[in-house]
Amino acid sequence: MVIDTFLQTTLKHIIFIGTGVLFVLIAVIVSIPERAPAGTLAKASSATFPYVIDKSTVFSYPTYPIPSKGIEIIDSTFHTHVKRVTQKSIDAYNSLAITPEYSKADPSNANGSRIILRGTDAQWYLYDGATLELLNGGPIPNLSQDDIEPRWDAANPNIFYYRVSDDMIFRRFDVSTNRSSIVHDFAGEITGGLTILN
Repeated sequence: MVIDTFLQTTLKHIIFIGTGVLFVLIAVIVSIPERAPAGTLAKASSATFPYVIDKSTVFSYPTYPIPSKGIEIIDSTFHTHVKRVTQKSIDAYNSLAITPEYSKADPSNANGSRIILRGTDAQWYLYDGATLELLNGGPIPNLSQDDIEPRWDAANPNIFYYRVSDDMIFRRFDVSTNRSSIVHDFAGEITGGLTILN
């Protein structure tokens, strides 16, 4: 509470001395909205979001039969739509399972026409976003079997950016041609660097 008030009302100059150079950084006044009282729902304008809950509410985990590929179910607690994208018996991939690479990274491209997923075999798989068909008949060709951390271009639905774990090169991959190209090599700029991280 004291920190919130301090940030809302105070403009401070922070002086930092590093490597013989004096930097003056000016912190901006931070506007922190009022917090909803504990145990109440958050509100935006006059509308209440029915699915925003307080941290003390516990929900049981619903169980559902595993749907077939392309079938959508709706979670009974939060009404979230969940559609099954992969099915080994149909897609015939070699991996035990295929999942999104990371929960915070969107596996869908800019227009939703492609979905990139990672197999437990360290291969990368591309699916058609509309038909859910496994493209290329298996793993994406000409792509490293590495934890590449792919991130789709915000505008071009054919491009994603990635890196490999043993160099300092930032790359792009075009899914329309299955070709990779170098965006930038950081090796000359960062001495002693081993790899770049997302």
